[in-house]
Amino acid sequence: MRHLLIAPLVAAALLAGCATPRPSEPFQVKVLAINDFHGNLKPPQGGIRIKDPADPARTVSVPAGGAEHLASAVNELRARNPNHVFVAAGDLIGATPLISALFRDEPTIEALSLMGLEASAVGNHEFDKGADELLRLQRGGCDAPDACKGPAPFKGAGFRYLAASTVVDATGQTLLPGYHVKHFQGVPVAFIGLTLKDTPTIVVPAGVRGLTFRDEAETVNGLVPELRRQGVEAFVVLIHEGGYVNDPRDPGGETRWGISQRNHPSLDIKTLTREQAVQTYRRLYWQPLQGDALHKAVAFALFGPYVNHGLRRAVAWLQNIVGTTEDGTLGTRTLAATQAVDPAAVVLALHARRLAFYTDLDTFSSFGRGWTRRMAQNLRYAAEDLA
Repeated sequence: MRHLLIAPLVAAALLAGCATPRPSEPFQVKVLAINDFHGNLKPPQGGIRIKDPADPARTVSVPAGGAEHLASAVNELRARNPNHVFVAAGDLIGATPLISALFRDEPTIEALSLMGLEASAVGNHEFDKGADELLRLQRGGCDAPDACKGPAPFKGAGFRYLAASTVVDATGQTLLPGYHVKHFQGVPVAFIGLTLKDTPTIVVPAGVRGLTFRDEAETVNGLVPELRRQGVEAFVVLIHEGGYVNDPRDPGGETRWGISQRNHPSLDIKTLTREQAVQTYRRLYWQPLQGDALHKAVAFALFGPYVNHGLRRAVAWLQNIVGTTEDGTLGTRTLAATQAVDPAAVVLALHARRLAFYTDLDTFSSFGRGWTRRMAQNLRYAAEDLA
C-alpha cells in the first residue's frame, strides 16, 4: 500500500523543560523517512524513469533504486544533518522480489539494519505471514520453515518495529512497542508507529488472527499523556496509510484506494474515504462481476483486471480461457464453463494474460514495477485461497 509520510522539522517544541541542559535556541531535526521498500535490494533493470530536467515532456532513465543507492543517500543526508533520525512507515517486507522472498525477507531486515534504520511502523504487508513471523523478524531466530539459509543464524532487526494500535487479543497488550523515544541535544522526541484499523480487510485472515487493530487517532491521543509524563513535547507519527496519488505520467489521473478520476469523474477522489471506496468497488465491480458465484480465487483474479482494464476485456480473457464465445458478457454459459474448469488453471491463465497486457503499455517503464509486484502478491493470496 502506498503511503505519504510528512517528516516534520521539530523546532520550538524542542525547548520544553527537563533536567538535562537544553539548547537556548530552537534547532531543527531532520527526519529521513522511507516506506514501501518491499525488499527491493537490487535496483530495477535499466534504473528508474523520471522527468527529463531539460524537457519535462520527456522522461529519462537514471541509475537508482536498491539497497546500495538507498544506503548512499541516507549516509549523504546524515553527513549534512547532525540532528537526524532514519525511520520508516512500513511495508519494508512482503510482496518482495525473489532475492528477499526466498530467504523469508531476512536479507531486507539485515540490509536496513546495516543502514542504521532506527524505527519503523508496521505496514499491512508485515502481517503477510502472521504475527509470529513478524516477531521472529524483530527478535531473530530460525524457528520457521526455510529460515536462516544465510551464512549465519538470523539475529533479527537492528531497528524497532512499532505497533501502537495492534493488540494481542489473548493478552490485551500491543504486539510490539508503540513508540520509540530518541534524544537530540538532550531533547526527547517520540516516534509513534501504527497501521490502520482496517488492516484486517486487506490482509489474509491467517495473517491477523488473534489481533485487534484499534482506531489510529484514539491510539495516538491515548499515548500523548504517557509520553508527556516522560518529558516529551515533540511527536512524530509514522503511519502506513493508503495515500492520494496524482502522477502526471498516469493516464488515470487522480487516484485514491485504486479508484481513478478517469474512470469515476463524478467522485471527489482526493477526499474519498475507505468506506466509500469499498461501497464503490462492491456496487460497480463485484456485483456486476458476480463474484459471489465464482470460486473466490477466480473472482479475485478477475476482479483486478475488471477494475483496471474494464469488464469486457476481463471477461473476454476469461471466456478465451474457459472456451466460450468471447463477447465480453458474463452470462450463465460463461459462469457454468468457468465453474467446470480447475480454478488454479484459470487463475494462472488470467495472470498471464494480464502480465502480457501490462508489458505492451507505453507506461510500463514508469509503473510496471508496481504492477508486477501487486500481481505477485495476488498470486500469493490465490495460493492460500486454493489451498
